[in-house]
Formats: sequence, structure tokens, C-alpha cells
Amino acid sequence: MIELIRVLVEALTQGLPGLRGIRDDARRRRLGAALFMIYVRLSEAMMTADEIVRLLEDYVAAVRRDDPDAPRYGYRLTPLATKQVADLNRIKAVLREKSVALHVVSSDAYMKLGPFVGEKSNALDSLMRVTRGGQLPLEPGHLARSEPPPDIDRARWPQVAFPTAQDWGPEISLSVVAYLEARKPRDQISEIRDALAALRAALEAHFPVKDVLLELGDVSVDEER
Repeated sequence: MIELIRVLVEALTQGLPGLRGIRDDARRRRLGAALFMIYVRLSEAMMTADEIVRLLEDYVAAVRRDDPDAPRYGYRLTPLATKQVADLNRIKAVLREKSVALHVVSSDAYMKLGPFVGEKSNALDSLMRVTRGGQLPLEPGHLARSEPPPDIDRARWPQVAFPTAQDWGPEISLSVVAYLEARKPRDQISEIRDALAALRAALEAHFPVKDVLLELGDVSVDEER
């Protein structure tokens, strides 16, 4: 999940320079609204990922102080797994809905996002399938595919997933500690937060916020009709 968010943010940010050639105000407004909606969905997913990492950190602390409630942390992960599925669904929906806008902004960015939102087997659907099956994949490696998507280093494509809705024993605690120490998800989330801030700043530099809000308001009115 964390790696997926990072790749999506990078692809969008790299595509923004292509906006300079768009002169039509109405078209720019529509593109701005589309990109801001994608930014919002990615920010929501990042916040869920942060909650998950915080729960894992709390779990390790509970294990180390011999908290008798530590095994129950697997059950505490369940609502966050449900929330992550909802986040992934919203990301998939907005990326597909705004696919034309993405293609206009940057065909390269659009192509990079293909493995995540393709009509057939894609990373978002695979993540949701694993999560609904009672496991929470922490990174895209725990998917039903043998190869990582383009632009993801094989070394950053691990098989990391933890069971939900069950007690966690010593084996899980060792895996969680290993994940936190080796993958350093707290640092990754900090990097993603910085990247999202840079993406928002870039969007605001290209699109006046008032125009984006006006366009989003028009879209909401149209959807209600």
C-alpha cells in the first residue's frame, strides 16, 4: 500500500509540466479539478497507511512489555483493513474516471499508472482481493503476479502481509518487528507526506484553488441531477 501510494504520487507529479501547454481556461479548470480529486484520494490512503503503521508500532511495544492484550492486535487491524479496501476502491474509481485527464496531462504518467488501474489484473484489485481474504498487504509484493510494475525496484517488491481478525502469536510478532526494521514504513510515510505536500503546491501553482472549487461544485451539482 505504501509503495503503491508513492508510485502514484510520483507519476502525477512528473506529469504536471505538461500542463503548461494547455491554454483553454475551461479545460484547465476541469483538469485541475480531476487532479485535485486524485490528490485527495491519495491523501486519504496515506492517512490510513499511517494508522496501520502506528498500530503495528503499538503492537510491538505491547509485546515488549508483555501486555496480555498484545495478541488481540490482529483484531484491531480488521477495521483498518476494511478502511484500506475503501481507500483503494476510491483511488481506482477516481483514476479510471479521470483517465482522460491523466492522458492529457502526460501520456507517460498515464502509462505508468496502467498496471494499477488496468481493466484486467492490476495492483489495486490484487491488493483488495488479498485484503478481503483476511490478510493486510503492507506493500504491493503480496499480489497475484510474479513481476513488479514498471519503475518499481525488485528489491522494493517484498511479500509482506499480516493476517487480520485473529490472534497474533510469536511468529507474527517477529514478522512485524522485521517489517518495521527492514522496510522502515514510518520513514516512507514521511517521504510520501512530503511528496503529497509538494504535489499540492504544484497543483496550486498551476490551478487557482477558487477555480478548482468552482469546477468541483459544478460537478457535484451535475451528479445530483
